[in-house]
Amino acid sequence: MLSITDRLRLIMIGLALVTPVTATSAAEPLSLTLRYQQETAFNSGRFHRLMRSEDWNPEETAIVVCDVWDYHHSINAVKRLEEFAPRLNDVLTRARQSGVMIIHSPSDCMPAYESHPARQRAIAVPNADFIPLDCESWCSVVPAEERAVYPIDQSDGGDDDDPQQHAEWAQKLKALGRNPNLPWQKQSDMITIDEDRDYISDRGDEVWNILQQRGIRNVILTGVHTNMCVTGRPFGLRQMARNGKNVVLMRDMTDTMYNPNRWPFVSHFTGTDLIVSHIERYICPTITSDQILRHQPTKAPPGWVVRQVTEPKPFRFAADNRPHLVMLIAEEGYRTNETLPAFAASHLGRDFRVTTVFGSETDRNHLPGIEAVKDADVLLISIRRRALPKADLQLIRDHVAAGKPVVGIRTASHAFALSSGQPPEGHDVWPELDAEVFGGNYHGAYPDEMPSLVALIQGSRYSRFDPNSQDPVKAISDRIPLGPPELQGSHLYRTSPLADGTQVLMWGSVEGNPREPVTWTYQRPSGGRSFYTSMGHPKDFESFSDFQQLLYLGICWTTNIKPTKPPASARDDDWQLVGVPDSGTALITEPRDLWYRCAVRLSADWATAEPNLRLILKSGTGVHAWLNGTPLNQDTGNLTQFTIPPAVVAANEANLLVVRVPHQHQVALTADPFLIIGEGDSQQTLMLGGQWQRRAGDDPSFANMPLPAKFGASTNILFAPEEPLWTARPVTRQGEFTTGIEGPACDADGNIFAVNFQKQGTIGRVSPQGSGEVFVTLPEGSIGNGIRFDRHGNFFVADYPQHNILKVDVKTRQVSVFAHDDRMNQPNDLAMAPDGTLYASDPNWKDSTGQLWRIDADGTTTLLAKDMGTTNGIEVSPDGRTLYVNESVQRNVWAFDITAQRTMENKRLIRQFPDHGFDGMRCDIDGNLFITRHGKGTVIKMTPQGEILQEIHVLGTKPSNLCFGGTDGRTVYVTEVDGTRLVAFRTDRPGRSWSERQ
Repeated sequence: MLSITDRLRLIMIGLALVTPVTATSAAEPLSLTLRYQQETAFNSGRFHRLMRSEDWNPEETAIVVCDVWDYHHSINAVKRLEEFAPRLNDVLTRARQSGVMIIHSPSDCMPAYESHPARQRAIAVPNADFIPLDCESWCSVVPAEERAVYPIDQSDGGDDDDPQQHAEWAQKLKALGRNPNLPWQKQSDMITIDEDRDYISDRGDEVWNILQQRGIRNVILTGVHTNMCVTGRPFGLRQMARNGKNVVLMRDMTDTMYNPNRWPFVSHFTGTDLIVSHIERYICPTITSDQILRHQPTKAPPGWVVRQVTEPKPFRFAADNRPHLVMLIAEEGYRTNETLPAFAASHLGRDFRVTTVFGSETDRNHLPGIEAVKDADVLLISIRRRALPKADLQLIRDHVAAGKPVVGIRTASHAFALSSGQPPEGHDVWPELDAEVFGGNYHGAYPDEMPSLVALIQGSRYSRFDPNSQDPVKAISDRIPLGPPELQGSHLYRTSPLADGTQVLMWGSVEGNPREPVTWTYQRPSGGRSFYTSMGHPKDFESFSDFQQLLYLGICWTTNIKPTKPPASARDDDWQLVGVPDSGTALITEPRDLWYRCAVRLSADWATAEPNLRLILKSGTGVHAWLNGTPLNQDTGNLTQFTIPPAVVAANEANLLVVRVPHQHQVALTADPFLIIGEGDSQQTLMLGGQWQRRAGDDPSFANMPLPAKFGASTNILFAPEEPLWTARPVTRQGEFTTGIEGPACDADGNIFAVNFQKQGTIGRVSPQGSGEVFVTLPEGSIGNGIRFDRHGNFFVADYPQHNILKVDVKTRQVSVFAHDDRMNQPNDLAMAPDGTLYASDPNWKDSTGQLWRIDADGTTTLLAKDMGTTNGIEVSPDGRTLYVNESVQRNVWAFDITAQRTMENKRLIRQFPDHGFDGMRCDIDGNLFITRHGKGTVIKMTPQGEILQEIHVLGTKPSNLCFGGTDGRTVYVTEVDGTRLVAFRTDRPGRSWSERQ
């Protein structure tokens, strides 16, 4: 039965009414809505914010509570934690009642729990059969993050306390007998630990063992701090994601360490939003706490169940009063998909919570993520001539009808007005939006060849304006110095006459023609404020003086908030990303030294190697280098080499490397720096050419940062030695493919093609860094399986429902039927011989039988073998003389000789396995077979004679297929069904098909 305290807490949040019933035995699934971000197009760098629903079995789910400490060195961090901790405790209570396992992970605090039953329970768990490499270590980056720019500067520790406030807090901690820098000793008492069910551990391997023993597939991370411990700890988001767990962040039960006085100079809460967005793009999806609180538990204490009576909402900090601004961007002429996000980053993050919704790259009338409008306080529209689905357009109509602010830029005047024709079925338009929402009167534009001059006005009025409302002239124009007319970036719109209730802030003119309103405000008769400008060309953002400030002030006026001081601009003495090698000449405006820094993750083997680790620079006298704040000695007689003592290195963690170059000779980083260990044949090198941070100045404190590099260094300046061979890591996040993920095959550029990306019936293209897109959608009724490239760069796809072999022209993306045969069961996997001949496996899963086919260059099909088991993976030997095929159900691997006539003979069994099925199969250049073990979660490397040389765990139990790729052909990409994602590992030899394309 719930305690009185627990019942009162539930009542206080409007959730609880307890009723005596008998608890049910079957766990009801957790119905969750996962938020994630998907790139708008291949390598675009822009993202749709999307949602998907998943049902999780509570008994296969765990919540990890990260570092919810009793004290912290930042008083503001403590206050924010104490604000959300009661809600977090309610979440844990509800989750525990529902059958979810709770793991408390207050790092560095295990002595306080030495005899606690939850700690003893964690220690007693036996080791799992498989423990991922480095799962006991801090994880600073996952592969997908390597293409990202880390969104905030946290290198000062992220402390946002007032200096006096911070000093007083430090004195209080000392008085309590605490170390002001490391004051935590246990988890906060605001979080209940159930002695009978919960676990306590701060070790990654222990947490992994617990998850494996309990059969946990799904992990929810909560706690602090998002940008440091929640992502990086051994039990954090990155480790969970790269080791195969279906992991999410509970985004409203967390906080960041971010100082608004550091780049990008936004509010603390916007800093958290930026980190959450980074996580949703590159690491894992997120959820909110209300989704757990809404769940009706079926494992409540005996005799009681908690009944929901009030709908909970996501938690929001009391001080977070930012209006939610949603930007809708869908126009192709003025590149506002680039300029507006940059404007938001530089101007809006101090005052607004910003969500950007981009138009689809493949469907001009679709705005993925437009549901964000439901929660918008202010709407910014940059759309041109779209007809939206009726329900989507209704969201915008509802926003306007509610009297909420609207901002329009350039083509927003004809956002939903088609130039001709009718909207597609189920879609709608709103040609009256210009007049009804902006008070405008768009009716065409002057030709491009007729330049227009625009000028800001001050103090004059275009029409009568309500004197009781805030005067937009004073709110906007009077804040910007009056200057001479300037050239508009593009042609002038014809917009006059405007409606009553408008007030013009800028006029534009074309020589010999009447002037036209360019920027104005509008007090809508139905309620609500609007701001509109017909400017918005990239040149307006880049070179028109004060245009961005004008747009910012207009947005502030619509929401009736006081504008804040613009953020500090980037200066030479701010840390900035630069590419190394770097001459630094752009900064030589005055005699100042240049400082460069990066982070390097080094294993214990690198730290303790003999001879010692060395840093090599192209340098001369006066150059200095530090590792983790310790000066490095420059070798006598070899000014390019610095010795790094083992004691200085933080093994298996990020290390801060700083180089100072005197202004007298700025030459140290004009070539790739690198680290070396060993000598002769055993020497290993880690090149450090790439992204570093740079600043100018003379402050000795630049040689270090206030906290270890694993906390403060950004992911985009991190270098690490190559992963060991046979270590699987994720390429894409879970859920980007369907459970029909198959294929795969690599093109000459290293991109991976696999079927059923985002939805069935598609073929996705994924870069080695994880950027993905739908490359083609197959014809109606077709679903792909195996993929193979030819020597011309085109590829073939086994289309099993339609008994086809399809061909895709990669230049035109046209899909055609290359071969068809009604006698096929369902063509499954493909192999391509060195001479260009295709071979296909053809299983009949219902009857556990199968066939083999040959497909000639003209598309002719020939049945080569029948009456086999469930044929699946298929491959040709490097010399083209042997065809290999496996049978999934029978667990056999067969070989055939390929005759001169390309028929099959001399069928022989290579190996039969006692358990688990097979799927895809490939050869390396030595003829060794790589075979996926479906159900076991491994890939085996096996000789043509059946000897197993290697077995590799691939982060899930159901690998379906594989291929070779990478710059040297030694990266194996695996399609994994459990995680609906691509994973990869490095091998010792290149693949056969890869080598044939070189």
